[in-house]
Amino acid sequence: MEKETSKWEDEYKSTKATGKNVAIEYGTSSLKGVLSSETVNVGGITITNQYFTEALATKKADPLLKAPFDGILGLGNPHDSATRTLSVWESMIRQGKVKKKIFFIWLGRPSLFRKYFFQMSNILVGSKDTNVCSRGCQVFIDSGNSNMDINDSTKLSPDCSNDKKLPDVTFTIAGRSFSVSRRDYIYKVNKNECLSRFVETKDEYWTLCMSFMRAVHTVYD
Repeated sequence: MEKETSKWEDEYKSTKATGKNVAIEYGTSSLKGVLSSETVNVGGITITNQYFTEALATKKADPLLKAPFDGILGLGNPHDSATRTLSVWESMIRQGKVKKKIFFIWLGRPSLFRKYFFQMSNILVGSKDTNVCSRGCQVFIDSGNSNMDINDSTKLSPDCSNDKKLPDVTFTIAGRSFSVSRRDYIYKVNKNECLSRFVETKDEYWTLCMSFMRAVHTVYD
């Protein structure tokens, strides 16, 4: 495969192309690009040699092409990165730019949570114990995922006929209860089509996502 070059390298002297081609798949589509590095400033904090992927090609139907933003700033673990490079947050830590190794994400409604991976001990639909996590489940929070990779016990009807009757879903974590309402876990395509944000998974760990984060203020340390 012929190596791509950075489209910014000639215009900005601080942009450096690595010559490494990148292919990334995500929920709605995929892209091809090139790995480059740049000096980045976020909120008055400047970091050097920050790697990022320049997207050079994607599918015409990719909904991100119509998004009102220019890029995605990931905060995930480097080991889960498609390029195995440091996120902006990890670079800030390694370059000594932050006093406390803590960041939080606020999407909507207040409460508190912390850490990447954690143990969840129970899931209730309304007041009914689902018994699917009574022995403990390993869970992590993914801010880049719209769906929760947790087996669905809500019994949502695809035609939306019972969507207004469904109860809160409550997760028991460290002895505390964290609830998401139907407005958090139901995606209404139109008035006659509803999708649950809970999706079946065979992974050894489960994933909470933006639907959870809208209801729960998440803090990472």
